[in-house]
Amino acid sequence: MLVTSINNSLPEGEKLVSFLMDLLNLSRESAYRRIRNEIPFTFEEVIAISLKLGLSLDEIAGQEQKNRAFFDLPVPKSADPLDVYSEIVDVAAEIYKKMQKSKESEIFFTANQLPFPYYMLYENLSKFYYYKWIHKTQEVPLNFYLSEFSPPSQVSTVHKRYRYAATKVNQVTAILCPSFILSTVKEIIYFYRRRLITKEELFLLQEDLYKVINKLENDTRKGIDENGVKTDLYCSTLNIASNSIWFRHDNETGTQFWTYTDPITVYNTEVSKRHKMWIDSLLKYSTLISQSNEIQRSEFFNKQNEYVKNIENLTL
Repeated sequence: MLVTSINNSLPEGEKLVSFLMDLLNLSRESAYRRIRNEIPFTFEEVIAISLKLGLSLDEIAGQEQKNRAFFDLPVPKSADPLDVYSEIVDVAAEIYKKMQKSKESEIFFTANQLPFPYYMLYENLSKFYYYKWIHKTQEVPLNFYLSEFSPPSQVSTVHKRYRYAATKVNQVTAILCPSFILSTVKEIIYFYRRRLITKEELFLLQEDLYKVINKLENDTRKGIDENGVKTDLYCSTLNIASNSIWFRHDNETGTQFWTYTDPITVYNTEVSKRHKMWIDSLLKYSTLISQSNEIQRSEFFNKQNEYVKNIENLTL
């Protein structure tokens, strides 16, 4: 099973024997003996192969018919915050990169707050996202001002990589909480009232939030985004518990949860199936506002704009 999975995942033109020899530091004979199943792969070797090729440990370990599933939460290779953050973004982009080679691909995502990709579209929101990530994950002084904080150029680079990868999917279906923008507005006003954000910065972030809403409204009116990705947007009647993604490329499915700072990815078939069932059930309580239901669409976006407009007067 492992050898078959490796063969199916190797880059075009790369030989299995050479790949194993280079990655696992094996002799040619040792590599062949593993291929012929004369010597089993060690667990460390399986992990190395899985990480290198992005293979599902569930499939490799034959867990599909058992009552356990592997959750993929990569341990940072570095203690440097910039390296950790870059790795988080790159891991999140992996699911899109896999879709580049697929003939068919689709993503369903549920969001109770502004989804991660939308922060990266606009300069001030992008800076704020990285700022609050540093604020939440690192030891920072009480007077950690946004105005004195300058993200390294690498942050912009990884954001661009993510945005590019996200254009390779065929179809996106999004289910948004009725007040999905409110969480981000509250985060911004929290830092503003602590005087860590100036009034000028507040207005710049406010303008970026308006841009996000306008972009979403344009996408729903056209049914596609600026990259030609078919986009179906639903407004949920119910509050959504957490941000999550269900994805499919060709015959492989998976799930990604954004409950915590880092994305937690699962390739287990049963977990993916249950997650998709939950999303399908949520659709029953949601209204499609892409190229339809103009009254509900107008009400939804007016509500988001109202939250942003009243950002200074918001009660936390």
